[in-house]
Amino acid sequence: MHPKQDIPERILRTLNHRPRGLTITEITKVLGVNRNLVSKHLEVMQAAGQVESRLVGNAKVYSLARRVPLSTFLCFTKNLILTLDADLAIVEVSNQCLAWFGRSREDVVGQNLREAALPVVSDPEVLAAIEDLEQEQVIAEIPCRQDGGRESFYNMQAIPTTFGDGAKGCTIVLEDITERKRYLSNTMFLTRTAIDLVDLQPVEDICDYTVSRLLELVPGT
Repeated sequence: MHPKQDIPERILRTLNHRPRGLTITEITKVLGVNRNLVSKHLEVMQAAGQVESRLVGNAKVYSLARRVPLSTFLCFTKNLILTLDADLAIVEVSNQCLAWFGRSREDVVGQNLREAALPVVSDPEVLAAIEDLEQEQVIAEIPCRQDGGRESFYNMQAIPTTFGDGAKGCTIVLEDITERKRYLSNTMFLTRTAIDLVDLQPVEDICDYTVSRLLELVPGT
């Protein structure tokens, strides 16, 4: 192998033995190669997610990227997660997502999100947020009305993602916040009701008022 082509591998081996990281100057001294060449390789490796950097004083210190395999992460999270490539094709999906979709992994992986007709994530609002995604993650609250008419709410994070080969993509994380929103709504309702009860005139029927407010809280009862 040509020495210049071997530099990325040598950088990785060097950083593997220096968990606290090294500056470009220190890496250059260890490898005995040109500083500019090391700098260019580090830029490419950082873009590919192989190394990460942090500032220590005025110096940039490089270390191996600390990454958890995506497949392992997906097994333990309760959130609904999809990973997409730059063309919005589904690369990976969590088991929780598959159960929620009612689909098998074979039916979902490889499908384009625009054409997959999946609940919530194929919504035009979600697609627009993903397509406009650049360097910063996007956070949005997404409502979803199910077949029975019940409305659910999800907190969506669209996160720019770099794959191991340097290709760009996006990770979608959906957190079901329906119960949280209902709790907050009910708490606000009860607070308003308590204030109204204090302001009731003595001649008003508190029982009728309480029943009407409960019917408002639990319609159809």
